[in-house]
Amino acid sequence: MICWKKKYNSRLASILGITTDELDTLKPVIEEYTGYDDTLYSYIISFKKDSPQDIFKKINGINDRNQVWIDSWELDNQDYDDYTYISAPYRNSHEEYQQSIINIDRLNKIRLGVEELDKIFRKQIYSSIVSSLELFLYETIINLTKSNSEYVDNIIINHPRYKEPDIAEKNNSEKHKMVKSALMKLNYHNLEKVSVYYNSAFNISFPAFEDLKKHLTGMRNNIVHRNGKTLDGEIVEITESEINELLDLSNKLVDYIAEKLDLNGLPF
Repeated sequence: MICWKKKYNSRLASILGITTDELDTLKPVIEEYTGYDDTLYSYIISFKKDSPQDIFKKINGINDRNQVWIDSWELDNQDYDDYTYISAPYRNSHEEYQQSIINIDRLNKIRLGVEELDKIFRKQIYSSIVSSLELFLYETIINLTKSNSEYVDNIIINHPRYKEPDIAEKNNSEKHKMVKSALMKLNYHNLEKVSVYYNSAFNISFPAFEDLKKHLTGMRNNIVHRNGKTLDGEIVEITESEINELLDLSNKLVDYIAEKLDLNGLPF
């Protein structure tokens, strides 16, 4: 259970289809739902079975457990998200990625001569590759959707999330804000979710990424969140072979996207 901020009451009540007074009457329990990477994805709004039925029946999207699941971005400050989306600078994402990889590759050839330091160094290099890929995926879709609003419309039309009744009934301006908010908060190491947005916006399907996914989920989290330990506390070490494999897989995905979207022919 979390301490709910009063400023969200009006927005929450609107999403649920009730008034703020009715929301106060129900006194729901509000919990955060986070994924394996501790990222906030949704809020779970739970209601007591003995809640006033005249109010209870008005609630949108309630399930048989007397709960409503709400995406986190639906309750966040979308005006701020829209501002940060608009303010994000244009960059040649492919060129930036390539330069980053050149520098990482140069670092990868350095040997510090002390094994304990080399272990730390390899973890930092590994993390830098992951970060470069995530930044590329983020900047590319932000650049393109900012330069052509038709791509945002494509997401609204093609992405399964925006076909759901609670969103489908909203006006186009609200849907655009939702898309921009989602793009700003998307976890770009989650290739399954990212690929759906890319396919929805640009009609391109990512090549098979199961091998890359293993790096971006399991190993990434061990390195980034737990400094080289698994959830069970087991120490994992990054080898030069793993770095080279990650580099190869990351480069292949980036080059594929760059070619499909003709990134080097675009004015940013």
